[in-house]
Amino acid sequence: MELDKEIEKEISVIESNEQGVKIKLIAKSSVKPKVDKNKIIDDLKSMNWEEGQEYLKNYEFSEKETKIEFLPEKFPEFLKRFPKRQGGVMISVLNVN
Repeated sequence: MELDKEIEKEISVIESNEQGVKIKLIAKSSVKPKVDKNKIIDDLKSMNWEEGQEYLKNYEFSEKETKIEFLPEKFPEFLKRFPKRQGGVMISVLNVN
């Protein structure tokens, strides 16, 4: 998990006297899963189509399902695998609110 970059801050003075100032700080943010696209791509390069689909399902962090497409669409099922060459796997990570 990682902290979102947007942090909402509230600062207020609680007490001020000759000894010093007492303040109240409230910080609000959200955390989100950390997703390393390069690691995912490297991991997929060694997997067949079924293994890769199971692997990607472990990255579901919302109610929306992971969408996996193989192009060309009419490629025989028994020949499908994740390509080992650079640029053969494209991953998009969407923020879902």
